[in-house]
Amino acid sequence: MITGNPYMQKPIEQLINGQLRYIPNKVSPTHSTIRVNLWSKFKEIFQTTNYTALPHMDISFERGVNKFAPDISIVDYPSKITSDVYYGIPTLVVEILSPINECTKIDIYTNYGVDEYWEIDPKTETIKQFVLTDEQFNLVNTVSNSENEASISPSFCENESIFLKDIFLYPWSE
Repeated sequence: MITGNPYMQKPIEQLINGQLRYIPNKVSPTHSTIRVNLWSKFKEIFQTTNYTALPHMDISFERGVNKFAPDISIVDYPSKITSDVYYGIPTLVVEILSPINECTKIDIYTNYGVDEYWEIDPKTETIKQFVLTDEQFNLVNTVSNSENEASISPSFCENESIFLKDIFLYPWSE
């Protein structure tokens, strides 16, 4: 017997390298809060640009081969968005580490030419920023919330800073 909201308990379907995988549809409140906080900051930054921030929306990198939902995707062709899938390659992908991340997708992002990848570790409150150069992701920045006034900027929008204190801000904090 399923109790509570059955939609929230339905496993998430991911197509990774042609193999269908199901992962639990459950993330921690910390994970959800980080996603919402960062998505809100991206929305502010990109409101006057051609970029759109998509929170946990399916991205179809290649039909029948790779389709899954990164925590946040930044895309520059909103016309490729359907009601539930973006068909194309995002400019920036954000993944928040969690116990259910069973496989790394950084190789897939590299192969399809995603320009930038951020990996967020909620436990250490750090963000690793990778930029694609010569068909390979290179770590260009690691920032920690423990650093005073730490901030990060998308490589394609360097004049806009996002302070880590705003990303790792939890409603249950004092």
